[in-house]
Amino acid sequence: MILKGRSLILFSFVFFGIFLAVFNPFFAILAGIISYILPAYLKHRKEKAFKETFREQLIDAVELIAGALKSGMTFQQALVYVIAETKEPISSELKSVMEKVMLGVGADKALFELAEKRRLEELFLLSSALAITKDAGGNLAEVLKNICSGLRDRLLLEKQIEVLTAQGKLSGLIVGGLPFAILILMYLVDKELILPMFNSFAGWILLGGALLLELTGALFIRKIVQIDY
Repeated sequence: MILKGRSLILFSFVFFGIFLAVFNPFFAILAGIISYILPAYLKHRKEKAFKETFREQLIDAVELIAGALKSGMTFQQALVYVIAETKEPISSELKSVMEKVMLGVGADKALFELAEKRRLEELFLLSSALAITKDAGGNLAEVLKNICSGLRDRLLLEKQIEVLTAQGKLSGLIVGGLPFAILILMYLVDKELILPMFNSFAGWILLGGALLLELTGALFIRKIVQIDY
């Protein structure tokens, strides 16, 4: 369960209080920040995993719809067929689209609403193709087949980019985590030597500056390995 709003702030303050009582103010502040950021990060990872799975399934679903339309089915019949043949999560999402269509909502509008909900460009493209074909006419099966081919090429390009940038991302994680690993190691080897870093005002300033530089470096590395296409 992902915490939100006041619950997330309360959760962060609880962690802050625990670490303040057990350790020192620096660790307490760090624990509070991590406990506030971690749920948002986990939510982001969950949404990213969902989108990746959904996009891969969407390509197969569009291909199935195109084949069903070629065999003589209507779009509504093709949608029912695809819902039965696909797995979660796309089957339940398409089922919600089907329910709206049965209530009289246009398929293009129902898909557009799903695209706005999930924020997926592929769904916007599919919705636009349905709307244009409905207004201007044309072979919807061929249009969907071309869209499917384009989506496959794009997915392949994305995977190639991920492979090419994987080394840079790993280097960023290693370089970013190394100072923390050294700090923990020094704390375990010679506690008295490293304690002034956490118990003095000058130490807090140095740690704060180090964290700021870490964040700056992480942003630069992220910008380098992030490729727009």
